[in-house]
Amino acid sequence: MLVRLFTGDPAVCTQVSAVVMVALGSSMAVLGFALTAMKRSGRSLRSVAVGWGLLVVAAGPVVGAWGLVGLWTAVLATHLLLVALQGLAFLSVTADRHVVS
Repeated sequence: MLVRLFTGDPAVCTQVSAVVMVALGSSMAVLGFALTAMKRSGRSLRSVAVGWGLLVVAAGPVVGAWGLVGLWTAVLATHLLLVALQGLAFLSVTADRHVVS
């Protein structure tokens, strides 16, 4: 992770990793609730199904090859994917609302 470029302290790396996971989880929640509030919960549900579905499919092989560290890395990648998917869905919905015909 990038934090290792700035410090070699394992305690700091652990804390930063935890904060990043919480921040990404919060971002997913905000985007999901925003899509639901705009009556576009289907887009949020599809994003969640794709993101977590890919993690479910990959979890076994990842744990077999890289162990728990690999699984946490896969969870982080899933969070990043979900933020990107829900962010794109949100941007497409808001762009549709601002189109004047």
